[in-house]
Amino acid sequence: MYNVCAKYHECTSDDYFARKKSTDRLDVVFIDGLCAYGQSLKDVINSLDNLNESGVIVMHDCNPPHEAAALPLPSQMILIK
Repeated sequence: MYNVCAKYHECTSDDYFARKKSTDRLDVVFIDGLCAYGQSLKDVINSLDNLNESGVIVMHDCNPPHEAAALPLPSQMILIK
């Protein structure tokens, strides 16, 4: 079941921010960031640049148990360049 007021975008966050209108501001952003530091940081920066004044950012997996858990998988390396 979908929330009839929500908008869903089935694409990467990089693709979304690249084609998003600069006038469209965001109220809520959920960041999962591939569980990698570099992508999560890019998503936070992009979100802050597009957030409404009273908007919120919710982060998942932002406190990895060890350094290796924050590293991207080889298949994700191309996504964060």
